Amino acid sequence: MADPTNPIQLDPIVLSKEQVDEFSRVVREAGQDPLSGLARQVAGEVGGRFPEGFVTFDNLIQGTSPFYDLNPNTKDLSPAERRLTSEDIIRLFVRDPEGRELVGAEGATFFEGLKREAAPQIFSLAGAIGGARTAATLMPIPHPAAKLVAGLGGGIAGGFFGSKVARSFPITYWVLNV
Repeated sequence: MADPTNPIQLDPIVLSKEQVDEFSRVVREAGQDPLSGLARQVAGEVGGRFPEGFVTFDNLIQGTSPFYDLNPNTKDLSPAERRLTSEDIIRLFVRDPEGRELVGAEGATFFEGLKREAAPQIFSLAGAIGGARTAATLMPIPHPAAKLVAGLGGGIAGGFFGSKVARSFPITYWVLNV
C-alpha cells in the first residue's frame, strides 16, 4: 500500500531476523560495525535502483544525495538537516517479512524484539506445561516411562500450539503496543 506521506515510493528491502543475524556475524568477524555495515549494504542496494552516484551511503549520511531533492519534505532542507544515520538508513529502506521496521525509534532492536516475542513465548510456556500435564494424566499406561514420553510429546505440542495462538490473536499486538 502506498504511503501518502512519502512521495518517493520504493519497495522496501525485506530481511528476516536470521538474515540480519548472519550478516551481523560475518561483518563482526571482519572487524566492522554491523549497523554501519548493514546500512552500507542497504544504501548500495537502493543505489542500484537509481543512476550511479544518486544514492550512496556517503551522500545519504552527509545529506547531499540528489535523492533528497525528490522529496518535498527534504528538498528545501540544508544537508546538515537532512543527513541520515546508519539507523535512519535501515529504518527508511528495510522491513522485516511482516512489514515492520528493523530498527525502532530509539534503535532498540533487542528490546523491540523481546517485546514482539514476549506473548508467543509466554503462551508457548503455558501451552507446554498444560500439554505435558494433560498428556501425562490421560496416558492409559501407568508405567512412568510411558507417562514421561506422553508428557514430552504433549509439552512439545502444547508449546507449539500456545505460540501459534499468541501469534494469531491481534490482542497481543495491542496489549504489547508492538
